[in-house]
Amino acid sequence: MYAKDTSRKIKSALHARKMQGKYNLQLSADKEQRKKELRQCKQRVSEIENLYAKLYKDLTGELITEKRFQMLLPRYDSKQEELTKFIGALEPLE
Repeated sequence: MYAKDTSRKIKSALHARKMQGKYNLQLSADKEQRKKELRQCKQRVSEIENLYAKLYKDLTGELITEKRFQMLLPRYDSKQEELTKFIGALEPLE
């Protein structure tokens, strides 16, 4: 009887360790995925900032019209705001 209980406890402990190991691997993979997403979002924000500069340069150089400038600006603004919020949500998880 005692041997049976001990055997069950050992099996249960081994199973718990195995599950903990799987959980830790998943957490590690999730963390790496979040880091990758964070890096990509920050890169995209930087690209948008460069687009702002180019767009303004094109406007001042009269390569694009004021109407086109005003049409493109909100698109960049909304995407940058979306990415900034996403970055804010991901950074505390690092």
